[in-house]
Amino acid sequence: MLTIQPAPESSPPQAYAHACWVANPSISPSWWREALGHTFGKLALNWRVAVSTPQALTQGCNLILTSPATHAAAHAAIAASGVPAQAFATALCVEKLPPTLPQPAPTFVVWQPAAPPTAAQALATFTRLEQAVGSGALEAYGLYDADFTQPNPPCPLHQWLELAAQAAATVHGRRKRPALGLVLATVDLLTPQALTQPNTLHKQEPVSPLELASRLGLATVVVDAALPGDSSPPPAALQALTAFATAEQNLAAALGGWPAWQGQPLFSALAALTQGLAPWPTPAHWRHWCRHLLPLMEAQLATLPPQPSFAGYHRAAAALRQWGPSLAAAAAQPLQRAALARIAPQLPAAWHTLPPPALACALISSLPGVTALAVPAVTSLQDIQKLGDFPDPAILFTSPKFPV
Repeated sequence: MLTIQPAPESSPPQAYAHACWVANPSISPSWWREALGHTFGKLALNWRVAVSTPQALTQGCNLILTSPATHAAAHAAIAASGVPAQAFATALCVEKLPPTLPQPAPTFVVWQPAAPPTAAQALATFTRLEQAVGSGALEAYGLYDADFTQPNPPCPLHQWLELAAQAAATVHGRRKRPALGLVLATVDLLTPQALTQPNTLHKQEPVSPLELASRLGLATVVVDAALPGDSSPPPAALQALTAFATAEQNLAAALGGWPAWQGQPLFSALAALTQGLAPWPTPAHWRHWCRHLLPLMEAQLATLPPQPSFAGYHRAAAALRQWGPSLAAAAAQPLQRAALARIAPQLPAAWHTLPPPALACALISSLPGVTALAVPAVTSLQDIQKLGDFPDPAILFTSPKFPV
């Protein structure tokens, strides 16, 4: 059990960090990051799907992402750790704001809209979040937009921040800095440039979302990164892919051809795979499919006269969404290995002892401006903690752009 000695001059997270260092003096000082009034370890726990490796709670991981399905289990793991709950920060990630916050209350709420919202929807959501912070129910709130790191996002980060500022002004009756303090983004070894391409603005200067977040003092947490060494997709995932392919064929046969929109054929997974994405797209493509292409396809089908094949297509698409991430992670493995092979000669000797998943975690969490990398389960934690930040992260951005 981790023994924490409270100190009047230290916050609970700072006392936690000191206790971790006493228990493991080999932890590098660069393991800890200061953000939002907290001291965080640079590996966070992504428990949005399941609670895993709870022992990490006593070893330096004190930022936890939860979902409505896992929030109670995450707090149960915190209670069982024997560490005071004040040492941790939980970020409840939701697609829609619940009528009331779960108990124990999260430190932050992160809004992750499943589809691009309208400005009115964003304002309404930010207004409720600003009210929650103003009432003391939350310390701050966050945003996870899967399009943040795209070359031309529908809503760049600076526009999200402008909407949050409008909501803050409405709630407080005056201009006030919004309480949006946490930004989640997806980046991995295949897409490190995604956090450096200038697709947003700061005072009319083109900057990357990571640079904008850093300038404004926002915490940036990397989530959903595909890591090397992920296992092959389970048989159920391959079955779901086969069923979806069959559903597409049945749909095309029923309609006498593939449906179109504005003169262009609508999205087809089979067509995309035959264009060079076989055996399956990498994670960046999969996220784009889910957020933009599949919803458009389903919306257009709703405008056509009903056909029995429509129901089969919708069922197959819903099943595929569950397994798509594991298929994408498996498809990315050859590219992940190639990326590590290119980087390896430039790594310090100590980094070569890490297995590929831990090495990727150490590299991504070393990116300038990244507060933490959130992972579903932690491995080789003490080996990662011994390392300082990677001395020259620029090589990640100058590596060849892989077809993602």
